Amino acid sequence: MTAESVLRNLLGLRIFTAGHAADMREFGLRHPDASDDSPEAEWFLHIQCSWRIESLSQIVTGSFDWFEPADRSQEMRPNWDPATGGSLQDSNLREVFQDPQRGDRRIQNRTDKLVVIEANSDNFGDLLVVLSGGFRLRVFPAGSRGEFWRVFKKGDLDSHFICEGQNAAEGHEAEGEAEGRGREDRR
Repeated sequence: MTAESVLRNLLGLRIFTAGHAADMREFGLRHPDASDDSPEAEWFLHIQCSWRIESLSQIVTGSFDWFEPADRSQEMRPNWDPATGGSLQDSNLREVFQDPQRGDRRIQNRTDKLVVIEANSDNFGDLLVVLSGGFRLRVFPAGSRGEFWRVFKKGDLDSHFICEGQNAAEGHEAEGEAEGRGREDRR
């Protein structure tokens, strides 16, 4: 499996949700015509390296905004934790997604924007996802080892493509995949 082959699956899908586990950003994608009654995404992109969403004229948000409180008065609190909400990254994503502040961590895209028009990766693991509405998602690894990003279809262990360190150009399938066949994948 190559980055090119797995990224083709994202074409025409809309970024539907944004979630996180610690500072790993997760984007959930699904068909734009899917019913809003179904809150589930079909495909996921997990990002564990530097990234940003940009418009034609500015950086909308990116990985470093996770560590910045949206409310500048929170900067003085030594125990502020972005995972509890209130990061500049979450705030800016909510604005682009037109999703009002809620108690849960998952942000839902309530617009018809952010449909994947093009998705490409290079030998260094850089990922460019061109989105409708004049947006681009850029992922750019800044290290030589570790997992940078992965793409997978919910419930399908065979669909996992992992881009990491020295294998960035080729990627690989999820470790333990053979042993995992038949088990339900929760994501």
